[in-house]
Amino acid sequence: MAEHFSTVTYLDNINARAVDEHILFRMGYKKGITELGGEELIKITETIEHGRRLCELKGAYGRYLINHNDFARVQLDSGALFESGKLAELLRDSTEVVLMAATAGAEVVEVTRNEIQAGNGAKGIILDATASETADSALDWMQDFINKKLQREGRVTTRRFSPGYGDLPLSAQKIIFDSLGLAKIGVSITDRFLLVPEKSVLAIAGIQPVK
Repeated sequence: MAEHFSTVTYLDNINARAVDEHILFRMGYKKGITELGGEELIKITETIEHGRRLCELKGAYGRYLINHNDFARVQLDSGALFESGKLAELLRDSTEVVLMAATAGAEVVEVTRNEIQAGNGAKGIILDATASETADSALDWMQDFINKKLQREGRVTTRRFSPGYGDLPLSAQKIIFDSLGLAKIGVSITDRFLLVPEKSVLAIAGIQPVK
């Protein structure tokens, strides 16, 4: 029998670590093309480690049945409605979805802003990239965690799909925000559907049989 998440699960022990190469790539460095001197690389690495320490990863996820998918919109058993043909296509073989969220916390955002305002733009860019990649890595960690639970059912999640990408409007962030009760992990949302703290990410993944 499928294990349904009758309530949202909140996580504050996310052991995720962003890959240095991914952080450097986000900053514009390309492996084999961009050359970093020894001293410069040491400074960057130290700042990345500082950024990691500033991140306070928290997350939330919930599992929901798909009530309707007409390949233009997807409605969940909770009543949540996502209007996106591309999301509907991704979920074509799914009977359920997982809504998930992760945040790197407020401190890393505040320190990044302070560094930039103090004229330390280079350091601010490194901290910003570290926080972004760390938040994304938290979603990777959560998806792996969920997939381990799904193994006993012979199921697996699809790739993730996030509001603001493809034809899924950014306003869908409010649907996920409300569904997961993200105020409990210190996240809020603006009238323009932007998340606060800034380094917070949301995603939807389908649940389907292992092929």
